[in-house]
Amino acid sequence: MNPKTPELLGRVLRLAEQVLDRPSGDPRRQDMVEKLFEEVHEATSWGTDEKAGRLINQWTVLLVQMMRKIETLGPLGNADELVRAATIGAVLLGFVQRDSLMALEIAARGPRPDRAAGVRR
Repeated sequence: MNPKTPELLGRVLRLAEQVLDRPSGDPRRQDMVEKLFEEVHEATSWGTDEKAGRLINQWTVLLVQMMRKIETLGPLGNADELVRAATIGAVLLGFVQRDSLMALEIAARGPRPDRAAGVRR
């Protein structure tokens, strides 16, 4: 796992909670979501040696895409689209939270002894 994974997932979750709670339509928040999307998209290509697989994955990307849609629509946007994006985002939030928890647990354990010595099985 890339050591940046827990921090990036934490930022995704913090911003997702704000966006899902109340879309602002604020250009600054839209910019934050856009930058986060770029980081998450790039992170999907980070290598991993964890059995759990990638912890920043397509579900994370989809959550950030829903955040983009919500912030682009803003609080006065199409109500049906806002409800759809917020519903999908709320469902995805739980999965990304689980991945974040797993990343924190892996980081807390530290490097695996067989990986620290550069030995690969």
